[in-house]
Formats: sequence, C-alpha cells, structure tokens
Amino acid sequence: GRGTVDSVTQVSIGGLDGWKLTSPLLIASVGQGLSFNQGAYWQLAGKQVGSGQLPPKVNQTTNYVVIWSLDNGTTDYDQVTLSATLPPNVLYVDAGDVGDGSLKYDPDARRVTWSLPDFSSILLPSQASFEIQLKPTSADAGQVINLVNPVSIQANGKDSFNSSSSVLR
Repeated sequence: GRGTVDSVTQVSIGGLDGWKLTSPLLIASVGQGLSFNQGAYWQLAGKQVGSGQLPPKVNQTTNYVVIWSLDNGTTDYDQVTLSATLPPNVLYVDAGDVGDGSLKYDPDARRVTWSLPDFSSILLPSQASFEIQLKPTSADAGQVINLVNPVSIQANGKDSFNSSSSVLR
C-alpha cells in the first residue's frame, strides 16, 4: 500500500506581523497503519528549546528542534526508515533524543535519516529529534520557507511500502 504524509514545517520570515510557526504540524496515516507526526519547535510545552531570533530575521540565525514521531500503528514491519533533505539555508546542528534506532546526517546529500532496523520489537510511540539552524537571506524576506523538505518513509516486512510526503504551502 502507499500513503502520504503532509507536513507544513514552514516559517514566515519577519518582520511580518502575524508570523507563525505551525506546530504540531500534521498527523497522517502512512502505508499500512503507521501514524507519523512532524513538528518544528522553538518552544515546547512552555519551555524554550530553540534559540536566536523569533520570528526569524534576515542574516540572523534561529535554531529549532524538529521532532519526528511514529505515534501508533502496526509494528509488523522488520525495518522502517524515515529520511528528508534540508533546504539550502537550513543547517543541521546535531541529533537530539533518539528513542529507538539511530539518527544520522549525511552532509554531502544534506539528508537526515532515522533508521529503525528492529521495528517489530519496539513499542510505539517512538520519536527522534534533531536541531537545525535557519539563516534567512535577503531573498527570503517576506517569504514562507520550508525548514525540512518532504519526508520519505520506507517500511519493509511481509508487507512493504514506500511513501513520500508533500509540502503544504
């Protein structure tokens, strides 16, 4: 089966009034009964987790924590891999808490990958986080830009699927 994940990890670059960071972003079912959620946070549960300018400003840096989670669904898959590339003006800072599996960044491909090789033995929900830094250029002023490109999810087992998200604007 195929599924889609829509994420709206976007920020408006200031100084616009009414700037917004939409989070949590979206919960979508993918493939055969897996629910994926993505959020980018500067503040989480009243606690500051990011740093820098809010709203983001041209030529200044703002750091966000991105959280990927598989919230519920079947664990009938042997392995699940989630990955996404980062847009040009977003820098990868570091991996945060990774509940299961491993999270790696490939600087050449600019790709973040969360691998869950023993998926059938984990207890959902499971989440992984990583920190990114946004440094808008003057070309971004007044624009809505993505923090993370579409996420692709691959699940392998007796049933398998590949699914790729689309970005909402």
